[in-house]
Amino acid sequence: MSINPVSNSSTNSSNSANLVQAINTNSSASKDNKYSNDEGMKKSTKLMIGASALAAAVIGGVLLHKGISMRKAAKEAEKLAKDLKFEQERMPRLFNGVATEEEIATKLEEIGKLSPAEQKKAYENLGQVCGYIHDLKYCQEFGEDKVILRRGMKKLPDDVKKEMAEGNWIKAGELYKAHVQELPETFKAKNIGSTIEESISNVFGAETKVKPHTYDLSKEGEEIISQRNYGGYYAVSATKEGILYGDVKGTSSLGSSLVNGHGFFVLKSTKRLPIKDGAVILHGVNHEGKYVTLLRMPDTKTDTAGNPLINTLGFISKCKKPTPAQQDLLSLAQHPEKFDYSLIDKLTLKTDKMPTGAENMDYDLALSVIQSMAKG
Repeated sequence: MSINPVSNSSTNSSNSANLVQAINTNSSASKDNKYSNDEGMKKSTKLMIGASALAAAVIGGVLLHKGISMRKAAKEAEKLAKDLKFEQERMPRLFNGVATEEEIATKLEEIGKLSPAEQKKAYENLGQVCGYIHDLKYCQEFGEDKVILRRGMKKLPDDVKKEMAEGNWIKAGELYKAHVQELPETFKAKNIGSTIEESISNVFGAETKVKPHTYDLSKEGEEIISQRNYGGYYAVSATKEGILYGDVKGTSSLGSSLVNGHGFFVLKSTKRLPIKDGAVILHGVNHEGKYVTLLRMPDTKTDTAGNPLINTLGFISKCKKPTPAQQDLLSLAQHPEKFDYSLIDKLTLKTDKMPTGAENMDYDLALSVIQSMAKG
């Protein structure tokens, strides 16, 4: 293998070449890219990538970047090699019962021809495709009209149906995902109007004390999360553009502060401020150095033991200091008489577990509720 050394130094060049040569010659797994002769192994497991050989290839690429030492390059290459080997072993298990053995074997062979960096992205994409295939399986089992498709899709595209009918599930999943990605990432909740005033009237009525907020949005966080139980705890992320569909960004920065549906969260130092009637504010700086405030209060629903479930409304700052809206929320602990349970309850209404079931949730409406309560 020939590589370009980081430095013009003959010593570095020699060491680089020797390291790569040593990895290639000392590895007994250098032929792992080929099919095994073991007839007892499944075809999909005979595509294993030789970790050492792959590490050598990665090192050759990493060394092209100035300032990367051989030791660091080797460590990064080794980690990537192990990650890719793990993914290639995991994929047949992940797709067991989802796609045929021949399909996954062909896909893995196709991915194996890519560069290591491209392989990593390809495996990430393939893992996501598996989830999309599950959607299609549900459509096949229960009927297309009985399944809520992603990002508000009304019906499955014809090319997806064609691949499903022919049993090409990975291809069908890839096509379905591609169609979904072309749809908008956000939507407006059912009762949200074209202006803040209209939204307030639609949700709280014309005589409500809630007024349009006057916050400078450049100083506020990127999202506001509502988390409520509907046969399980489900979070809804509201942004300035609208509510995020569940499949857009995965776990959000604010959402990652919530460990589970019961509202426990990971902050460097957590402070608890009681308001009244069981409502509390949990606040602190999260692992990303952003200030988080979580308003938690008893839900109107109870669990099987009769204990109230938890309703959570979360805000996040862009830095380690609270935003003006978060400061207003925190002030309710000093003025509990200003806290209006009914406003939060109605704002976070949930009529089903999907994001579309949050019919009143909206970024500007949430800010308007917080500011109106703080002003009294």
